[in-house]
Amino acid sequence: MIQKIHFMNPKNLFKAIFALYMLVGMHYYSSNMGGHGLYLPFNVIGWILISLIIGLGFWQIFSEGKIELTYFFNYTFLGLTLLALPLIYPNNELASWTYFRIFGLLGGLLFYFSLLQFKLSKHERYIILYIILCGVFIESLLGILQYYFFQPNNWMDYNVSENFPYGIFQQRNIMGSFMATGSAISLYLIQKDPDYNHNKLKLWLLLVIPLFSAIIIMGVKSKTVYLGYGLFLFMISFSINWKRKWIKTWIALSIMGFMIGLWSPKLFDREFSEKTLEYQIGTIFSRKTRYENTFQLWMQHPFLGIGYGNFKRKYREHHANRFANEPGFTVRESFCDHPHNEILFWAVEGGIVPLIGLLLFAGAYLIMVFSIYWRNALAFMALVVPILVHTQTEFPFYISLVHWIIFLSLVYITDADTGTSVQSNFRLHRLMIIPAILIPLFVTDYMNKTLQTAKVITQYERTGFSDYNLLLSAKNPDAWRLKYENYKLKMLFDIGMETKKIETLQLFLDQSEELLHYAPLPHIYQYMDKALKTMGREDDAKNVIERAKYLYADLYDK
Repeated sequence: MIQKIHFMNPKNLFKAIFALYMLVGMHYYSSNMGGHGLYLPFNVIGWILISLIIGLGFWQIFSEGKIELTYFFNYTFLGLTLLALPLIYPNNELASWTYFRIFGLLGGLLFYFSLLQFKLSKHERYIILYIILCGVFIESLLGILQYYFFQPNNWMDYNVSENFPYGIFQQRNIMGSFMATGSAISLYLIQKDPDYNHNKLKLWLLLVIPLFSAIIIMGVKSKTVYLGYGLFLFMISFSINWKRKWIKTWIALSIMGFMIGLWSPKLFDREFSEKTLEYQIGTIFSRKTRYENTFQLWMQHPFLGIGYGNFKRKYREHHANRFANEPGFTVRESFCDHPHNEILFWAVEGGIVPLIGLLLFAGAYLIMVFSIYWRNALAFMALVVPILVHTQTEFPFYISLVHWIIFLSLVYITDADTGTSVQSNFRLHRLMIIPAILIPLFVTDYMNKTLQTAKVITQYERTGFSDYNLLLSAKNPDAWRLKYENYKLKMLFDIGMETKKIETLQLFLDQSEELLHYAPLPHIYQYMDKALKTMGREDDAKNVIERAKYLYADLYDK
């Protein structure tokens, strides 16, 4: 009975749930059509488990009657407030489309807050790192199976012809930065943990990770991942004790992994194709154009930004304007929903205030980490570098919840080791039982409905968009808002064209205009053209197509 009560301690439950997430939850796969955020089932499961951890943090306050904070957390809270402030700007008519982004930030902040409450010892913090490494190991096994052994028509719909191992993430760069982070953690622990020499399981994990990770990193063929990996090695090299046992073994295994990954395509008759090379060269120019367009758009609205939720439309209009009016600008680009740079994204939509919020977070982190000896500071920074680099070339936090959670966990470990804790008594601690219960209950219910929505909409996609009852049976369409609204428009269009009912076609046109104000999807213009012609509105149809030709010159003859 005493042991049972001891296990029910919030801290012990946290470690158990965190392990459940890293060993099971994050690897959950259910058939889907890809995407990001709640489109991906492993993120949905992840939020359920993270909500339980958040609930345990409030339970800890309820039990102890104290709140644990750090100066870094206080500045982070202020930074988050600044990131949310543009929601009340006058140009916020589309802000509702960004609520999930803000909720993701809030969820991360509450997760970090909960970590502070558990007051983990250095040994317990190392345990957290080993648990993360177990998650990396599981994904590396999946990646190796994909890379070497998966066949066409496999259970994950993995594309064996392209053959970029992406694990559970369904995106190779996400897999790569995850592996690079695992390598950084393993090298850090070899340097810092005094106990692994006495634990064969720990040692085996620390040495297999660099081997498997290197194989996967070569397999994903990502310039961003190579940069992140190289930077982490450079930064942590200043703190390496070369006399420490197993350091040279770690390096040798990493080199071996890179050599295996490099030669694997030839060994397995999966050559690096010209098509792949053209794609990688194309992404360089595409990113450059996106950065230019986004920066120019931001400079047009430097203080208030273009408004949260306005990026998709404003970016497309800016690109089209350059294509039409700027001599020598001939870059053609499809629909863009993110500039592939997180700093630019917040700045262009929210202006100077969210940028200050991000700088506040970065400044607080640098002050915290460099409060210790600079060599050790670089070692801590090396842990987060692969993910940080990735945020400046893509949007990993939107695709993978586990990246967000691992990033926050690594920052917390630095904070706990270097930061100054501020503890205060909390007279209203008994009230903390309310969020401790309600947050997990609400999130679990919401995510269960999201899983149902994911199941029925995926089935709707794979059955040819014909069973409208499937679409309308979604219990949580808000979680799939863009896709749901898009498919609902297609349903109205199909019904209207089949029945020739003017009322249905007009409803389709009205709702199309609303969606295009947020996301000017090219196929919507084509549907509108056909609907207007069916209604006998030839002039309006011509105007719609002219608008589409202007916005998407790469899809039409100029």
